[in-house]
Amino acid sequence: MNGIRKYREKKGLNQEQLAEAVGSSPDSIGRYERGERDTPSSILKKIAETCGCTMEELLTNPTPPPSLGGSKEKLRPIMKDRHKRKVVA
Repeated sequence: MNGIRKYREKKGLNQEQLAEAVGSSPDSIGRYERGERDTPSSILKKIAETCGCTMEELLTNPTPPPSLGGSKEKLRPIMKDRHKRKVVA
């Protein structure tokens, strides 16, 4: 992941506002943030200008992945019992 989301949020913008400012779509901004699509350098430059940072900062300051929010504990019993299950073909 990259730092686009971090700097967008720091600037107080949502994906739609950033998309409008840089001439892109909100869907594309989301894909750039998640690393599902490479960000064209022309768009990256506009994002940096809009967010008040450098292109290098956008590329080198990753957004941490979302927290599991306690779901790890919910999965533990399931994972613990998985070896007891039999697969019937």
